[in-house]
Amino acid sequence: MHASAICLLLSFVALSGVVGFLSGRPSQKKGVCISHWDLLCGDFDVYRGRVAWWYDWGDSPIYWTNDTKFSGCGDLLENRAAMVWGWGSRNRYHGHNIPSDAQYILGYNEANNPDQAHLTPAEAAAHWPEIERIAGNRPLVGPSAIICNHVRCNETLWEWMDHFFQLCHGCRVDYLAAHLYQGNPQKEMAFLERMYHRYHKKIWITEMAFPNDHTEEAQINYMKEILPRLEASPIVSRYAWFSSRWPKDAFIMHTASLLEANSSTLTRVGRYDWGDSPTYWTSNTQYSGCGDLLENRAAMVWGWGSRNNYHGHNIPSDAQYIMGYNEANNPNQAHLTPQEAAAHWPEIERIAGNRPLVGPSAIICNHVRCNETLWEWMDHFFHLCHRCRVDYLAAHLYQGNPQKEMAFLERMYHRYHKKIWVTEFAFPHNNTEEAQINYMKEILPRLEASPIVARYAWFSSRRLKDASIGHTASLLEANSSALTRVGKFYLNFHVSG
Repeated sequence: MHASAICLLLSFVALSGVVGFLSGRPSQKKGVCISHWDLLCGDFDVYRGRVAWWYDWGDSPIYWTNDTKFSGCGDLLENRAAMVWGWGSRNRYHGHNIPSDAQYILGYNEANNPDQAHLTPAEAAAHWPEIERIAGNRPLVGPSAIICNHVRCNETLWEWMDHFFQLCHGCRVDYLAAHLYQGNPQKEMAFLERMYHRYHKKIWITEMAFPNDHTEEAQINYMKEILPRLEASPIVSRYAWFSSRWPKDAFIMHTASLLEANSSTLTRVGRYDWGDSPTYWTSNTQYSGCGDLLENRAAMVWGWGSRNNYHGHNIPSDAQYIMGYNEANNPNQAHLTPQEAAAHWPEIERIAGNRPLVGPSAIICNHVRCNETLWEWMDHFFHLCHRCRVDYLAAHLYQGNPQKEMAFLERMYHRYHKKIWVTEFAFPHNNTEEAQINYMKEILPRLEASPIVARYAWFSSRRLKDASIGHTASLLEANSSALTRVGKFYLNFHVSG
């Protein structure tokens, strides 16, 4: 049979690796907001070695030595950033108690928000030289201001920031500070780009989470989109998730917590991560004692640039195949122009070395507003990258019509003269296992028999939500490693098909 495969994507593990905000290799950008009011004795042990920095909105962590509930809890977590939260009679944490071992200094918290630091640009600028003195030679992050969608602000974010920098034009601000609560990664990245080009400084995101939703799924889905973009962005220096433990439901719900309410145990949100290397298998205690990683894993360079993730820098030497950008013409996936894709392809060739290299996938744009149609995008890419090495094409099959899908693959083969890896396929817009099995009965024999199809992978191993592809496409049961009816048919096809 053609080497059939499974997309272990979205729910368990991915071709490019997924599972745990705090699992895997430590990011040099990743941080966390920790409120000492909700801190438990073992929390720092969870974060140690997993985050690059953290802060608690205060200038000094005196609670760690003065509060008896932390007696015997060990050392303070390393790489704490101290904050000068505000100034004047309305505020707290003026920075006078910042310890000498604080590595970074953060400025006023939400200065244009009447419920937070509540400073005018004039007040903020007047006291900034004192903050510079407190900071000394340490990196100094400027004041944060908020987008005023749900709060009556002193001034809009842009008004406040413009006035502050006009009044404080000789001041030292090494980095900007931003809070991300729009819940739309694409808009948030555009917001950060606007901020960077307006004030010409890299950015620390000192708070971020998905707003107004009480489900862990919403937080995880948001992380899936925003975290890789932040990691990849050259204008983002640090980011911190809000919050380590958040016990109440307000604008941000308790489901954004990285730790359980009453223990130093990671929540599902805390366990989420990303990467191009399957570090989750060795680093996440969830898989302790689970044996060896499944053989013949293909690594994916999912995208490139500020909008994307999985740049391939951590692909292990034993990855046997390298796959290119995922749905490059889809704004909700890799979202690359042909020019961007072609410009970075030589680096992917370098990463691949002598290993088989599968080209970018693009999608038929029936239900998605694409940058370009599949054929336009692919034509432009190969025109710009005519000397590039692409050993195989990549295709996704979601038309639900095996006859049309095989004709589509034939057209692709004769247009670009390369054999094809079908890297995702399933029957769309149907919530029954029967529909998936009936589709398999028609499509699998055709894929097996086709001389132009080199590999195919079913989507997905485990799919927990219903969207274009529903949970009934899962090969494994939701809460066990038992095969579903669909999974039994797929994996036994070479016997019964």
